Amino acid sequence: MTGPGDAPLVIQVITQLDVGGAQATALTLSELLPGEGFDVLLAAGPGRGTGGELWSRAAASGVATHRLRHLDRAIHPGRDAAALVELTRLFQRHRPAVVHTHSSKAGILGRLAARAAGVRVIVH
Repeated sequence: MTGPGDAPLVIQVITQLDVGGAQATALTLSELLPGEGFDVLLAAGPGRGTGGELWSRAAASGVATHRLRHLDRAIHPGRDAAALVELTRLFQRHRPAVVHTHSSKAGILGRLAARAAGVRVIVH
C-alpha cells in the first residue's frame, strides 16, 4: 500500500516460518527493509517444522506478520485452492507495491495470487 508520504509495502510470502535457510532469508529481509524505506508484512503458513520456529524472532524484532491458515508444504488441492484465495484477498486488502515469494509452494501460489490481485512487481 502506498500513498502520499507512505513507504511502499513489500509482502514477503513463505510457506512456513520454521528454522531453515529460505525462512531465515525472508525474515532477515523483513527485518532490514524498513531501514531502506519500505513497510513490510511477512506472511507464512502456520508452520509445523520440527527444527523450531521463527515467529518469536519476528515478534521480537517488530516485524509485522500474518499467519496464512491454509498454506502448507503438503500438496492438497482443497487447501491449496483455499490458500490461493487467502493470498489473493490479502494482496487485494493491503495493495502491496511488491510481493516477494520464497520456497516452492509459496512461490507458485503467491505469484498466482499476486497476478490475480493486480500486484505490479512480483519477485521470486
